Amino acid sequence: MAPGDPTLYNPHWAVIGGRLAEVKKDCPWLACGRDSPPLPVAVQGWTHQEAVDIMCFLKSVIRPLGPTPSTRQLLDVICKDASIRQLLTYRKPFYAVAVGTRVGVFVKQEEALEQMNGMRFPNGVMTSTFRDALLYIVAKGIESLLPDDFVGDKITTVDAISHEIGTLTITEPSSSQAQPILSIPRTKTAATPSTPSRRAVPAHMEPRSPHLATPSSPRVIYDPAPIAYTHIRNLQGIIGTSNQVLPDDLETAELRASLGVYTDYTIRSLGFDKDSVKIICDIVDEMEVANQLFRGHDAYLPGEAWPRVDVQEFESARTFALRLSAYGLPISEGQFLYYMISLGKSTPI
Repeated sequence: MAPGDPTLYNPHWAVIGGRLAEVKKDCPWLACGRDSPPLPVAVQGWTHQEAVDIMCFLKSVIRPLGPTPSTRQLLDVICKDASIRQLLTYRKPFYAVAVGTRVGVFVKQEEALEQMNGMRFPNGVMTSTFRDALLYIVAKGIESLLPDDFVGDKITTVDAISHEIGTLTITEPSSSQAQPILSIPRTKTAATPSTPSRRAVPAHMEPRSPHLATPSSPRVIYDPAPIAYTHIRNLQGIIGTSNQVLPDDLETAELRASLGVYTDYTIRSLGFDKDSVKIICDIVDEMEVANQLFRGHDAYLPGEAWPRVDVQEFESARTFALRLSAYGLPISEGQFLYYMISLGKSTPI
């Protein structure tokens, strides 16, 4: 591989690990953040051939670890493999984006900043070696996992700088000042007799003035919270967070579909994992078999002219919720899930 010639710049992406392992023209969407798995990772090549070479080389390094190596296993291999230190030594620096719109190792700073701008908590570093950039991506930006000899400089975006500076106002120059100065309000002034004192509140909780802001009024910046696409959970609660759409497992999709369209959408949006979906389906199957055996025996009671449908439905919802509560699901969520399943089935469970 030759050094990057601007005239030959035709970036492609080497995706290593997982089902997406291949060379792609565009940077793929990959899960990011502390809860995401170490693989796959995306590395940008200056040309298509460079991306192919990177993918083939890294695949040969991580193949002995199996399809799902741990973060610690990958970090150990990258640190100990001397050949990785020699990879792409002709080109530097590298830009490793661990939290951004798209994540991976970038070859140009402006492309890395494009993925980080607009986010309140982006995470990226500039390194002088490909090895350090790869370490940072595999570690998901968690500094405590990085080796002692790691060297990298944090990438600071314009939005992050604005967040640190906060609100700036221009004060009028006094007679002793030739030019206006920038001042950052830090504390509230003491209350005067004409102004009743009150407990200080954060700036974002101050009531909004009904009139338009004047040029001298401080401008309040409202930063958006980090966006999560969905939580990942089991029946006991949230076990992770995904910032992007995760690949759907065929078996899990079929299990969800067997519960009806309403339940399929509910379970998918809540982010239940495969084991949780299997437990839900097993309980539904067992209750359907039981109801088929005993349906009609207690539909009527002596002296009653109408079947006890409401009572039977209530008991079924209660039974379903109680059985799921043994795995950690709250009763109210189990009852809601029961009614979602009932909407999609022709016969009650």
